[in-house]
Amino acid sequence: AQMCIRDRDIKNDLIALRNTQFQTEDTRRGQPYYFRNAGLLGSAEIDNGIITLEFTATYAQYLALSPKTYYPSELYSIDGRNQNAYTIALKMSEQYFQYRNQERGTADRLKVSTLLSWTQLPTYETIKKQRGSWQDRIKEPLEKCLDDLMKQGVLETWEYTHAKGVPLTDEEAYSIDSYSAFEELYIKFALKDTPDLKE
Repeated sequence: AQMCIRDRDIKNDLIALRNTQFQTEDTRRGQPYYFRNAGLLGSAEIDNGIITLEFTATYAQYLALSPKTYYPSELYSIDGRNQNAYTIALKMSEQYFQYRNQERGTADRLKVSTLLSWTQLPTYETIKKQRGSWQDRIKEPLEKCLDDLMKQGVLETWEYTHAKGVPLTDEEAYSIDSYSAFEELYIKFALKDTPDLKE
């Protein structure tokens, strides 16, 4: 299916981008030390359906000197209706590709409560007020997101673990019966087709 976008909408978005600025501030010992305000785009044009954006020299330099991170192209294939899966995959990627996490050996796991805080799933408190089941409204949707990410080629594997990646026994895995125990678990994951980080 093709998506139809009106020219007026594109023009308005380009004008908004053209007027967007980024700002950098720094203080030393509580006193203002550095301030910079600069535009993102020098120009924006549409020529025969081709959109061309030209960054300002200042912003181009900022991008060139910024720390680089890997963005798995498989994230582009996640359906916009599955916002939770996209957010989880993005946060897992950020976790995995941070140099500090690689050094510490924590790059491949995130606490369940941390993952849940980034989703639009209901909180335990909300479900408690509605007298719903946290397993049906939180645990199962989270697991479905993770399974969907495996089907879409973002994740190779995922599993629940204790802190430091210690695997759950079969008995522990089948007896998660309280939300407080569930949110303290970790999700250990393996991203699919990751580049060699030693490079």
